[in-house]
Amino acid sequence: MHPSPNYKQIEELHADHKMRSRNIRNDNTYMHSVADRALHRPHYYFEKRVWACIRMQTAGLILDYGCGNGMRTRKFAQHGWQLCGIDISEESIRIARRNTAKEGLRAEYYIMDGENMTFPDNQFDLIVDYGAFSSVDMKKAVPDLLRVLKPSGTIISIETLGHNPIFNMKRKLNVLHGIRTSWSANHIMKLSDWAKLKNNFTIYKIKFFGVTTVLIAPLIWCLPRRLQNNLITCCEKIDNHLLKSAMIKPWAFKTVVQLSKPI
Repeated sequence: MHPSPNYKQIEELHADHKMRSRNIRNDNTYMHSVADRALHRPHYYFEKRVWACIRMQTAGLILDYGCGNGMRTRKFAQHGWQLCGIDISEESIRIARRNTAKEGLRAEYYIMDGENMTFPDNQFDLIVDYGAFSSVDMKKAVPDLLRVLKPSGTIISIETLGHNPIFNMKRKLNVLHGIRTSWSANHIMKLSDWAKLKNNFTIYKIKFFGVTTVLIAPLIWCLPRRLQNNLITCCEKIDNHLLKSAMIKPWAFKTVVQLSKPI
């Protein structure tokens, strides 16, 4: 699917709106917190992979690609590593700079197009993507990602997977509710996209998460906390078994992908 001429402006306006409204809490807050617990495993694994990469060398430069408000990656700006974040949303960058200053951390944030970055070549040791790939045209973004990544560098990405028709239906509902843009909902990463991307790297690792856990997430908020946790644990064990099958993997909700040493 080819992007419409104004898809970047739509993504930018949507991101600005999300940042401005993020502090507004509603009656669904508890329900969302339950869903977050049910879906925590891919995020935990993503952070584990990032920390493993950081601990392999004493210093380096991280690019938070599509950083939003920087909340998820500021913790990585330590142990001699420097953090740089980019986002197309001016509001996101304003909040990221403010919150980083409040926490006394050092990070640089720039309003920048992820398909046309202004960084020098071979700049970053590590690029982290927390779901931004669905908001860009990857045919344009990949050459630029390869350009700014060092020859020994790594990309670690957490993305939803776009094969499961049930999850895709939910994404279309998210468009109607203003949670996603139409472009990003129709441009979720697929295994064919990862297959093309891995051809540019020496090392490629992918792990799949979420089949039954995703299906129960919106349904268990009314249960007592202990029953919620027991059900989540049970479904995680079922998912671990199911996702050993190559036939089931495309139906997963999320993937965590590590790409190292560009060719």
